[in-house]
Amino acid sequence: MHKNVGRRRKLVAIGTHDYDTIKGPFFYDAVCPESISFKPLNQETVMNGHEIIAFYAKDRNMKEFTDIIRDSEIYPVITDSNKNILSLPPLINGDHSKIKLSTKNVFIEMTATDLTKAKIALNTFISMFS
Repeated sequence: MHKNVGRRRKLVAIGTHDYDTIKGPFFYDAVCPESISFKPLNQETVMNGHEIIAFYAKDRNMKEFTDIIRDSEIYPVITDSNKNILSLPPLINGDHSKIKLSTKNVFIEMTATDLTKAKIALNTFISMFS
């Protein structure tokens, strides 16, 4: 979905989370990179926005996505009502809500710059899960 409909995350980015580890309501916001503080998926270190961009800019699979937000004054974040950062779209989800084999309830978040592409991606994704 990220590659095709999402045009390599430039139009649509998708995140999945263990719903039982987070608390709604959920918020989409834009914040200064310096004020971001979370542990990216499968990492051991808490990082701010600039550190996350620098870290993934060295990763051969993720570096192309860092350019999408690197030069922005503010970065998008998705948080829960406990102010846990769930995602830094379109780059990476947080480790806090990662899906495990024991996950029973899944929360899907999708961000997009194109509503039509978002609807196509969301409908396809939900169909795949069902």
